[in-house]
Amino acid sequence: IDVMAAHRQVLPYLDIPLQHADPRVLRSMRRPANMEWVHKTLEKMRGKMEDLALRTTFIVGYPGETEEEFQTLLDFLAEVRFDRVGAFQFSFEPGTTS
Repeated sequence: IDVMAAHRQVLPYLDIPLQHADPRVLRSMRRPANMEWVHKTLEKMRGKMEDLALRTTFIVGYPGETEEEFQTLLDFLAEVRFDRVGAFQFSFEPGTTS
């Protein structure tokens, strides 16, 4: 982020595929689940680059995902306010762990 902020030649755009915002769902996907760290990191990035565009993708309908966990995702989206978001319905892919 420091390098991006220091060089106008670098496009201030990041695509960060978070996949979900609920820690239990993330653990079941075998993905990092420290959302406090995510919040702090996004805040820090935006503090250093006001024109930073953030994009992410999420999986919805993950096996075992509850309404409450889905609401956690919606609340996270409302709070963070990404510039672009892609949401994809879960589909099983052979050879993947989640």
